[in-house]
Amino acid sequence: MKKETLKLRKEEEALLKQWKSHSQSFTKIDLPSFKIAENFIRMAARGFSHLTILQSEGGIGKSLMVTSILTEEKIDWEYRNSKVTPLALYKYLYECQKKHNGKKFAVILDDVIKLLDDEVIIGMLQGATWAVNGKRIITYTSTSKQAQDVPQFFEFTGEIIILTNFVKLNEYVKALITRGNYYNLSFTYKEKMKMLEEVAKLPYRNTSELDRENCLNSIKRIASPMSKDLNVRTLIKTFNFYLYNPATVEEMLKGVIIDDVKLVSVKKCLTQFPDDVDMQKQFFHEQTGLGKSSYFVYKKKYVEALR
Repeated sequence: MKKETLKLRKEEEALLKQWKSHSQSFTKIDLPSFKIAENFIRMAARGFSHLTILQSEGGIGKSLMVTSILTEEKIDWEYRNSKVTPLALYKYLYECQKKHNGKKFAVILDDVIKLLDDEVIIGMLQGATWAVNGKRIITYTSTSKQAQDVPQFFEFTGEIIILTNFVKLNEYVKALITRGNYYNLSFTYKEKMKMLEEVAKLPYRNTSELDRENCLNSIKRIASPMSKDLNVRTLIKTFNFYLYNPATVEEMLKGVIIDDVKLVSVKKCLTQFPDDVDMQKQFFHEQTGLGKSSYFVYKKKYVEALR
């Protein structure tokens, strides 16, 4: 993982801890996709589900949503991101179990690289999330010296919440999903803006609420339903642009907020050939180099973005 990405993730983790006392603002957002995910997280917090997997595009606010709900539910949570080996994860879960010692807690595994690509890790998660004879047992057998300070198995009583941008649904992952709840969140442009409005109410460094509102208004002036990567991270970057130099915020945003060329091409197709589907497909192919069948995939995305 690139250094700048690691730096951003560490900043995000610090923000999650800072925003814990402001959780109610975020949990009041009235979005259909959000509400479904919210119910799954509350189920986990109340012990009705030991595994929750939430998928969405990056930076959309999954981490903030989950930590806000867990905080509101008064359940302790641990947070891990970046990369982890099977042994490192085993040790981490063991330490979490020892730390909370019978109290309710959740472990959030946020965008952990290749977490669901590793069969050994999936095996551990299966043990952590499904009881046999009334107990959830995690097992890891190794002759490595690094494993000598942990037992070969232990009972796990926490809840596992996995946040990810992509899930490869192979047979191992499908078997894991049967042990809990899996949900793919998607948001329209209007819903994303509504979410950013709520996040802008939360404190950030030495900005005032008016400063953050002005930053959000700058995003609204430049962004469109076709903008790529429009998310909470974009808003945080905008706050930092403002702290750097308020006069250059919109100029800098123009280098960050970029329209998806494929969606722009769909718009041109519909504008220039409103009643000719064959010409729309041909024009899209000429503009993007993609197969004509791909046109309908991006046309659907374009229509959804306009909602």
